[in-house]
Amino acid sequence: MPGYLGVFIESLAKECEEVICFLHRPLESELDSMDYMIKENNVSLVNLGIHDTMFNRVLNYRKHTSRIKPYLSTVDLMLIRGPSPLLPFVAKMCKKNNVLYAFLLVGDYLKSLAGSNIRHPLKKFSLWSFYKINKTLQDHYARHALIFANNRVVYDEYNEKHNNVFEIRTTTLTVNDFFKREDTCVKFPIKLAYAGRIEPAKGIDDIIDALKLLRRDGIDVELHIAGWDPSAEGKYLKDLTLNIKKKGLEDLVFFHGKKRVGKELFSFYRSCDIFIVASKGNEGFPRTIWEAMAQSMPIISTRVGSIPDMLNEGEDVLLVEQSNPRQISGAVKRLLEDERLRKRLIINGYDLAKLNIMEIQIKKMIDIMKDYSDNAQH
Repeated sequence: MPGYLGVFIESLAKECEEVICFLHRPLESELDSMDYMIKENNVSLVNLGIHDTMFNRVLNYRKHTSRIKPYLSTVDLMLIRGPSPLLPFVAKMCKKNNVLYAFLLVGDYLKSLAGSNIRHPLKKFSLWSFYKINKTLQDHYARHALIFANNRVVYDEYNEKHNNVFEIRTTTLTVNDFFKREDTCVKFPIKLAYAGRIEPAKGIDDIIDALKLLRRDGIDVELHIAGWDPSAEGKYLKDLTLNIKKKGLEDLVFFHGKKRVGKELFSFYRSCDIFIVASKGNEGFPRTIWEAMAQSMPIISTRVGSIPDMLNEGEDVLLVEQSNPRQISGAVKRLLEDERLRKRLIINGYDLAKLNIMEIQIKKMIDIMKDYSDNAQH
């Protein structure tokens, strides 16, 4: 399974008697992202069928949910990660069979669509209609659910309407994953870093334009990218590479491929100086920010999603407007010129990440779920 999910499941399993994990079988194109092997003996994996398109999963929801039904009598609580095409159907089945359920909400389909680069009006309308129905059903079943939200925007939305809503910060970090250094940017070339999906909404093109501005100003800097292109046949990565060549930056931008969650990814962070999130539109809160902070990196980020709500400007992060390469290059210059600012961001980020390790967050979730279950029985 994907590393971020595997770390979460194993951390959960250490606090539970048993964890039954219902997962779709990955498509061939998704196999590269299945980079984590579950080691805990009390985790059972149940195949829900192929990870088909969202529309097909909804059309065939009975086939998928029928594989869950035999286990309902054995579970104390069903934790449903969302948004998901099957979330409403699983919640409905739990409610019908008097099984307690909780939502772990990590984003919002509609907000993601608003920030996407989909231009075809019919396709965008079709997706909007699908997401709107899914969100309406999700909200309906949320009335009977315990709700965990992993970003402030989602938390605020549901906390206004429901009682059992808790903010949780899911990361890949454990207590042993931290690397402390007092400073970065101590030698040239300065290495800027990005990690994650390589797609238009992540604003990588803006980081590249910022790189060009910095080079024009005589600053010895390069960009290192660890990630993968989820588009068909890696089309966006090919276009991005071509654009880099047109700008004459091919010797200054390095693609490192997808890094496995854990030592491989953390080693990438440690080899660089400044971490940049240049996302456009809705983002939630990227786990890569916590990961980079845990490796003692100062962070530059766009003002998107929950980021400006959870991090303090000038103390934990330098915030810039989205789609603004000039502000990104300006933030890099500030960090290079102001050693006290740079060190402050490093130490504050490191300490903040320490509060969001899996051991703390999972224990918080388990305690809340136990209380919820106990109260439901009385």
